[in-house]
Amino acid sequence: MKKHTDQLEREFIARGRRHLKDDRTNVSVVDNCISNKTTDNIRKEYVLGSRKNRKTYILPKNCLWVRRVRNAENKLIEVFTVDTRDAYKREGTTVKLMYYSEKKFYGSGFIEKIYYLSGGLHILSSPKRLYIFHENGRLKLLKTKLKFRTYYSNGELHSAAPVVPGVRGSADGNPFGDMEKMDLGGNLKETVNSGRSGLIESKYANGKVFERWIYLEGICVVFHRYDEKGRLLVRMIAGKTYIEIERDGDGKLERLVCEISAPELMSRVDMSDVRNPAAGKKKSVVIMKYFNKNGKVCVKQKLVNGYLEGRRQFYNIRGKKGSRGYFFGGLLVPAELYEHPENITVDAIIDDPYVARREAYLRLMGYGLFLSRYRHFTTLDRDADCELVSVAWVTGEKPLRLLKVNYPPTKVYNVIRVPDACDSCLEAIGWVYTAPSEDYNILQE
Repeated sequence: MKKHTDQLEREFIARGRRHLKDDRTNVSVVDNCISNKTTDNIRKEYVLGSRKNRKTYILPKNCLWVRRVRNAENKLIEVFTVDTRDAYKREGTTVKLMYYSEKKFYGSGFIEKIYYLSGGLHILSSPKRLYIFHENGRLKLLKTKLKFRTYYSNGELHSAAPVVPGVRGSADGNPFGDMEKMDLGGNLKETVNSGRSGLIESKYANGKVFERWIYLEGICVVFHRYDEKGRLLVRMIAGKTYIEIERDGDGKLERLVCEISAPELMSRVDMSDVRNPAAGKKKSVVIMKYFNKNGKVCVKQKLVNGYLEGRRQFYNIRGKKGSRGYFFGGLLVPAELYEHPENITVDAIIDDPYVARREAYLRLMGYGLFLSRYRHFTTLDRDADCELVSVAWVTGEKPLRLLKVNYPPTKVYNVIRVPDACDSCLEAIGWVYTAPSEDYNILQE
């Protein structure tokens, strides 16, 4: 029997935009490659395809490449995205190719196949059926017009529900076989829940562990996922941390994301560089690290409550600290203003055309300092040591409504922003003490 040899095609993706002729009938291919104008001889190579039909793309460095494939009816059938820019510039973009697809039309229907880069089938769909597979090849989800089922990566049933219009029903279980059975009306028929504890694993074809669960009284408390060589990719401890690791083809670290949800662990995160009062009420903290080709950290940053906060630290190729970027509520702020907010001028805030930046600079500067430098305000109400003022600061926008509270021992004013509905000091003070704690932390300076 003749041994099969891979068909290997190479294609160089140039800068700019171009159209390619495709060997499929009436199919158009459009490339958009946005990159630096300077010539760069360093290129990155990406392999796309299955074992039988493999294609290699060679892309210039520092580019964001998007390929869109459309059929004869100008409908989008394939999208490939590769981002070869430096790690710290990849926010909100696809870092590397994840899948490739194949779509065939027949009559009034179609069959679409989406593959993992390893060549394994990821999604198989048609107008009547949908199959989604785990990376180890086992079925993950099955959906037809009559049934809906999901499976763990070891093949055990996770959930099942009949697809009946207007009727809900399910049978949920875990890898140990515990299950709650429901009838078509959604009523509980039978409960089998032993609450057992233990370890369960699923494996790749080569015998390496793919996913590992640790259950305690029927609840998953620890979860691990590995690649085909046994290297850790995901680690989750329920209610505490979620760690995701991204590696290149050689197994070297490219990116590490650690999401912390446990209060006792969030309290250990260094927040000394964070100026945003809203970050004081931490709901989640994400630590992100990017690594260079030598395995050294090249970028380190953190997200608090979903926003970039504090310093983004860059490192040189040897791992030593380099330049920094500064973030306040997800907004990039000049270093001199972030480190010394007292240098922010009132005119710079008022004249800024961008609302988000204007609001961020105002909160970074502090309402008290702003009020001491901007005297154009109207006193609405005064009561003992409190004063409610209205500040007309930007033409066309609602005036700021601020509450000044004087502390007699120190004769220092604390200034808090309050809602426009507050017309008296008593209403403003009442709002401060009844407002949700996160709102108070956001507005308090």
